[in-house]
Amino acid sequence: MSLTERISEIKKGVNFYKDKMLLEYVRNKVLQYDVAGNVTETRKLCDKFVEEYCDEHYTDVPDKNLYDYVYNLLFGLGPVEKHLKNPDVTDIWVMGTNIIYMENGEKKDDTETFMSNEDVIRVIEKIAGQTKPPQTINAQFPSADVELYDGSRALLIVPPESLVPVITIRKHTSNAKSLEELKSGYVNLTDNMIEYFKSIVLERKNILAVGQTGSGKTTFLNGLTFYIQPKHVVALLEDTREMSIPLRYVYSFKIRKGTEDTKPITWTDILNDCLRANPNRIIIAEIRTPEAAYEFLDTLNSGHKGSMTTIHASSTVLALQKLEMKIKEYKDMDDRSLRTLISNTIDVIVYLDVLENEEGDNVGRVIKEIVEVKGLNPNNTYNLEYVYKYEESR
Repeated sequence: MSLTERISEIKKGVNFYKDKMLLEYVRNKVLQYDVAGNVTETRKLCDKFVEEYCDEHYTDVPDKNLYDYVYNLLFGLGPVEKHLKNPDVTDIWVMGTNIIYMENGEKKDDTETFMSNEDVIRVIEKIAGQTKPPQTINAQFPSADVELYDGSRALLIVPPESLVPVITIRKHTSNAKSLEELKSGYVNLTDNMIEYFKSIVLERKNILAVGQTGSGKTTFLNGLTFYIQPKHVVALLEDTREMSIPLRYVYSFKIRKGTEDTKPITWTDILNDCLRANPNRIIIAEIRTPEAAYEFLDTLNSGHKGSMTTIHASSTVLALQKLEMKIKEYKDMDDRSLRTLISNTIDVIVYLDVLENEEGDNVGRVIKEIVEVKGLNPNNTYNLEYVYKYEESR
């Protein structure tokens, strides 16, 4: 089919959004200008060339949403862009062309979708290519765990690992809130609990926050940092930027994966470097790897009190078991030595969870358990003293 014939077919009513030549035309035209990083000028040029293309190839006038769609798809993250900018949205899932998002605890289906799986893959490739260092995602390397421009965490998956392209985004929020400000989001956070948490922070207890995905572990940990002495020096260690500590003296360290051109930055590296900075407290946003588990506890055992971290688990007891398993993966230790290390370094464990309604929407967060670790029993089990245990109403 000649270009003239194709244009004739398009003019008969082919959907603007399905015209891939429109995207190629606008992209190529904009790239002729030196506007990289200038959002305002890029948007002006994008709108100009959308209008120019449509005037030439269509008889109908495009709807105003087309301009947003083309710009977001070529220079943003497509239809998910608006959700990244919505402060009430915490999670975004792209499953093929469909988009689901969590807004104020409620899962919702977006009425706007990607027009094709190819458009989703285009956004996935853009996200992967904009990481530092850039990552490749294709059939040979079908998944990547990345950080978006706003600090949000994203998991990218393409076929053949999945049947359709997948994007999951856990949004980053820099709006740290104290426990008093977070109180309304919990079904059982009382003033007495807040006073207890304040006291253990001021007494420099080592605190482990435990919970499943979405339970608010990082948000809770950030809330605790409001009660740290203002002149304490804090070393914050992360694999993805998640926390925003409201203190003046904060060192931020971050691990990275190695490439052919750059050496990896490991948990051992950043823990050793942060110790040279002589912090009063050390915070690891989340223990995800065996190396992080061992190195963090080994560092605390050397005398760094008042430190904090989180771990993914569904009870305080399971959190201790998970710590044990991770450390054993990294270092060969007998049970007695291992449990002595853990019990000597972890003072308080807080188990957080989410309450759901019958449809699976979140209706509030809940503090399920507060436990103080009082060393080991003679039979080599942990001596746990429950300060609080949530009893669900029947």
